[in-house]
Amino acid sequence: MSDEAKTETKKLDISQIMGLINDVSKTLETELYIPSLKKFITVKPLNTTHTKNILKSAIEGSFASNQFTLVCYHILLDIIDRAVPLSSLSTFDKAFILLQIRAKNVSDTYEMELFNEEGKSIKHKVNLTKFIEKKKKAEYEFNSEWVESDKISVLMRFPSIQTEYEFESDLFKTKLGNVDERNEKAMKSLFAPMFISNACQFISAVNINETEINMADLNIQERLAVVEKLPAIIDKVITKIDSVFGKQMIDLLTVSTKSDNVEYKGRIEINSKFFIN
Repeated sequence: MSDEAKTETKKLDISQIMGLINDVSKTLETELYIPSLKKFITVKPLNTTHTKNILKSAIEGSFASNQFTLVCYHILLDIIDRAVPLSSLSTFDKAFILLQIRAKNVSDTYEMELFNEEGKSIKHKVNLTKFIEKKKKAEYEFNSEWVESDKISVLMRFPSIQTEYEFESDLFKTKLGNVDERNEKAMKSLFAPMFISNACQFISAVNINETEINMADLNIQERLAVVEKLPAIIDKVITKIDSVFGKQMIDLLTVSTKSDNVEYKGRIEINSKFFIN
């Protein structure tokens, strides 16, 4: 009897086919570490649609970073256990999650360029699993930080993945999506709104003359309007973002090695290219 005759073919409807796919996907689920929660959560693997959307965001020109953020939000919403809402995870957690997703779904090896103090570079292959295991052992701070100036105080913290998405989505709808990238003047006009949008994501409360404003009670445009009226303190806000939140993110993504007893360093850029190289 031929092999074809031995194989029993069953005609399945679409619901049965999707059920089979879901069953297989469950066997491929993995546990990813979340630093702010200090525990692991269940995450589904990337599928071809996720990969296609990441690739698409890579060709979005000047706004590729914004589009990658929007794509990542929908991917994480799809693959992370619904018992863990994205509003409970910080953007620092997101970077940690994406490192692990890259290692498990694309390749455990990532080649990047590292530089020494003199600007000379070498090619270095990072073993992401070992890199992530090392980063898991580090201590991270997720406390809120107050910034004060005269009678105004600003409470700052890492934005949640949800908050980041809401700001980036609003920025695209109100600014980026309406700009012709070939128009140099129009492109330059985006610097200020992009700057304010980024800073505003870190601000969770504003205290003015002992009256506290919970920023979560306001919509995105209202939050931006409040921050735009805080010129006296915005420099301190930016300094805090760089010195506390930004520094911790840089430390997480920094790779270093020695070659001929010379130290070389570089930073992993988590963007669309990180998932296709």
